[in-house]
Amino acid sequence: MVILSASNTCGYIVKDGNCSVVSSSMPVVTNFEIEKYLGKWYEIERYEQDFQ
Repeated sequence: MVILSASNTCGYIVKDGNCSVVSSSMPVVTNFEIEKYLGKWYEIERYEQDFQ
């Protein structure tokens, strides 16, 4: 049981990423209207996964 648990945890690697860095070549939406996306959202389909 211990060996099985150890083999499962070895697959997860935590790395520091550069998520806060925005590339200047990345296009930015200038006329984005957030009001269109506010409100109640419904989930249409879900793939059942253990991490959800």
